[in-house]
Formats: sequence, C-alpha cells, structure tokens
Amino acid sequence: MIFINPNLNKILKVKRDKIEFIHNNSFFQPLSSETKTLDGLNPYFVVLDEVAMMEKRDIYDVMRTATAKRKDYLMLLITTNGSIRENIFDERYSYAEKVLENTIKDNKFLPWIYELDERNEWKNFNNLYKANPNLGISKYIDNFKAEWQEALITPTQQPNFLIKHCNLKSNLDSALFSRLDLETKNNKIINTDEYLIKNRICTIGIDLSKTNDLSAVVFLIPNLDTNEFILLSQFFMPEARIIEKTTEDKIPYKLYQEQGILALCKGEEINISEIVNYIINIMKKYNLICYGIGYDTFNSYLLKQHLDNAGFYLINNLIRFGVRTISPIIKALKLEFDDNKFVFNQNPLLKLHFNNVDVLIDEEKENMMPIKRSKNKRIDGFIALLFAYKIFRDNKDRIYIELYKIYSQK
Repeated sequence: MIFINPNLNKILKVKRDKIEFIHNNSFFQPLSSETKTLDGLNPYFVVLDEVAMMEKRDIYDVMRTATAKRKDYLMLLITTNGSIRENIFDERYSYAEKVLENTIKDNKFLPWIYELDERNEWKNFNNLYKANPNLGISKYIDNFKAEWQEALITPTQQPNFLIKHCNLKSNLDSALFSRLDLETKNNKIINTDEYLIKNRICTIGIDLSKTNDLSAVVFLIPNLDTNEFILLSQFFMPEARIIEKTTEDKIPYKLYQEQGILALCKGEEINISEIVNYIINIMKKYNLICYGIGYDTFNSYLLKQHLDNAGFYLINNLIRFGVRTISPIIKALKLEFDDNKFVFNQNPLLKLHFNNVDVLIDEEKENMMPIKRSKNKRIDGFIALLFAYKIFRDNKDRIYIELYKIYSQK
C-alpha cells in the first residue's frame, strides 16, 4: 500500500521489521507476544488484533501500562468473538457493554460492536449485515452466502460461523447437550439394590483432578434387558476446601455430601486411596466384574500405582486425552444420550457436569474436544463417564459375549 501510494511513500520508509515515519523518527513495529521483552516501551499507538484468541491478558496489561507514559495515546482492540472464555476479551466486552448502556461513564473509551441482536437472527441472510458492515465491499457476498448455507445444514459448522461471522459467543451453540434434553432425557430411576446392578459387568472411568479440586468416578453398567447403561457416580473433594469451592462454583456441595453423591477426603488434598477403596467396595457390594478402568495419562503415576497395588494391574487403561482418541467417543456417547440410553438415577451433580460441557470443533475434520463452559463450570463427571464409555467401546464384543452367558444362566 505504501509503495503504490505516492503520498505515503514520501513520508514512510519500509524496513525489514518496521515502518518508519521519517519526520520524527517514530515507527510502526510488530511485537512479540512474549511480555518479558516488552517492558520499557513508550508507545503512542497500540493495536491488538484477535483479542478473543488471547488466553492470557499479560500483553494487554503490559501495553496498557506502557501507554500511561503518554498524555494522549490510542489503543485499538480488534477482534471477532471467540471460544476462549473468561479471558481479556470477555472483560473488555463486558466493559464495552456497560459504556454503551451508560452504566459506566468513560469518555476515553469508544466501543464499536457489530453483532446480531438475537442468536436465531443468523438464519435470515439479510440480518448478517449487522455483524458484517463490509459485506459486499471487502467480503464477497457469493462466497459468504455459500458458507452461510453450509452452516445452515451442517450443525458442526455452526459454532465457528456464529463466532467468526456473527460475533456471537460459542458456548451456547457449541454446548454438547441442550438444557431441554438434560431436563427431559435419561431420567429413569432404578433401585440400586435390585438385580439390575448385581452380578453384572462394568467399566469404570476416573477423572482425577488436581490434589485440591473435585474428582469423579463413574461405573458404567450395560443392561441387555433394557439396552441401557446404568451409571453409578461418586464425586470426591478435600474436606478443607468445601466452603471455598461452594463459594467459587456456586454449587451446594454440602447438600450433595448429605445426599451421598459427594465424599469428603480428610484434609487439604484428594486421597487417592479413598477413591480406590470406593471402587473396591462398590464392586464387592454388587459383585461386579470389571473389564477396565480408564483414566487420563496426564499426572497418572500415583493413581496407577494405587490401582496396581489394589489388584487392578491387568485392567488399568491409560487414556491419552487427545482429539483422535476422544472425538469419536464423544460423538458415540452423544448418540447414546440422545436415545435415552443412560440411567443417571437422579444424580444432579453428574447432570450438572453434562450441562457444563462445551465442545471445540475442528471445522475441517469435524473433530470434537470437550471444554469447560467457564473456569468454575466443572465437567469431571462427564470426563469420567467418557473414559468408562471408551473402555466399553474398546471391549464391546467381549463384554456382550459375557453378558449373554450371564443372561443365559438366569
């Protein structure tokens, strides 16, 4: 642009890594995202692009502090919406809304937001001009319309389209389970002392959190009579953290403890021995045959050691939490959920964890990875079930052969 514009070419000099303004020795220069190298700058004009993709706020804070040295400065934040929640984008967006609504007075802050007013507006093409003011100018209408039509008929394309072209948050439309489905599906209740659970085959999933956080164990028990999966779920939390976690997560953990859904480990940390003992006790109580225990390979050494020592060394299954492993399992599990194949047995904490699951979708390959809706929206129960379901899928033929043997002996 500078080379083909005579006026700009007179006053600007293009170098390898910057553009200089000849008259006063100022310059434009792209900067590294490594904040350690940015201290001591004295910028007059700062541009941060794709702010919604910034997982950390460090670079914003460093540059904002640097501009304080100037009497008059300009800081420009440019971005579409994004899938990373509770980052600097969410904070600045919330501030912009308050300025626009006049709940905050800030004459030095000019918010300019192009987005749809309602989520369902995107299905009418004419509404898309609200979020795309340059449509037909720098953005070709035909190409854009083709992408829009594809998103209309391909659900997995919709989250990306809504983020990038409608400037809407992803976490509503990329939720793996709708609130309506969670309220109306998989609500069957059984008596856990009945024959439906006793003398059965199971797989087990464990989501072991950090030492001071929430952990989950889920037993998956296939039932040939009803073609369903019965779920036995238990959560674990350090006793010393329950008040803090109740405040942070806004969840009545004390109530869930009283209901027997949540077990408290003595002290400040999760006690792996208590988790393993729970597994042993449930297996003895219902005389269950376990075909595998699945858990994440990350930080798994102590858990594996405890399981090995308890006699589970032949059925330990370390699961790599990567897209190739997890994506097909999520899709298969979602189909089972939609078909009412899971018996949650009124475990509200497990269903809450399902409600908190969002998915990141690879637009090209349509792969899915689960993420928390936000920082304090726990999904440990869902992840534990995901691991148990993967073990079931990996051993499905063998499990069904054994189940038929059990049923034939009735």
